[in-house]
Amino acid sequence: MDGADQLIEDIYDAVTFPERWGGVLERLCALTDATHGFLFTAAPRHDSLTAALWARHNITDRQLTDYTTHFRHRDVWANAAAARGLLNRCVVRRGEELVPDAVLRRSAFFNELLRDHGMGRLCALTLSDGGELSSVQPVLSLHRPSDASPFPDETVRLLQDCAPHLQRAMRLRVRLLAGRDGREEARWNGRAIDRLPLGVVLLDTAGRVTGLNRAGQAMVDARDGLRLVQGRLQAEQGGDARRLVHLLEEAVSSGGKGASARIAPL
Repeated sequence: MDGADQLIEDIYDAVTFPERWGGVLERLCALTDATHGFLFTAAPRHDSLTAALWARHNITDRQLTDYTTHFRHRDVWANAAAARGLLNRCVVRRGEELVPDAVLRRSAFFNELLRDHGMGRLCALTLSDGGELSSVQPVLSLHRPSDASPFPDETVRLLQDCAPHLQRAMRLRVRLLAGRDGREEARWNGRAIDRLPLGVVLLDTAGRVTGLNRAGQAMVDARDGLRLVQGRLQAEQGGDARRLVHLLEEAVSSGGKGASARIAPL
């Protein structure tokens, strides 16, 4: 079995064994001379369902935390793709086709995140299908260092060839998650949230804390500026306290109608 055939088999295996998505990204990186691989959802909401669809290769917990906490909405590539309507289509684009190198290198996204981690060249496949995947807007991105050559046409063709298989696998995964009964889904989502390296707090509609994932609980237990007071999360420093209140209020107000809990990253 050659590399491309094995890749397609791995993609479908990942539907029922989501921990294998990292292996899919690793194989794609090996086939394209990429150094990093990232599967994420570009949808505005970031909840347990979208988080359960994320995967990475050679991206550290710290990088992921920095991205989700500080740079997700400052991602100049994703913002450019959104402005051109590409997040709602199935297309492949290289980084320099989205944002000129000069613009990228002036951005905080590059100077404060990408450059220090050996990233700067991009080839990305947006996987939205106009149907089931539109609400999550999955994106698969491959990265190289900024001083490497741009991704060649062969990489573009490989991602285009993989796109139907990746879309089908993602649709099946979304259906599996949505099709679980409430109790099983809650258990699965709890495990998914617990695996996130960033702290996550679950809030009811009044902003009271109903749960914390392991990372969030560790932050509270460390007593290093964050505490729980009468069921509400508080920061001890004045500036941090104001920012935290704003973050939690935003998480509560952005929840869907009828939802009993909201999720906020810490």
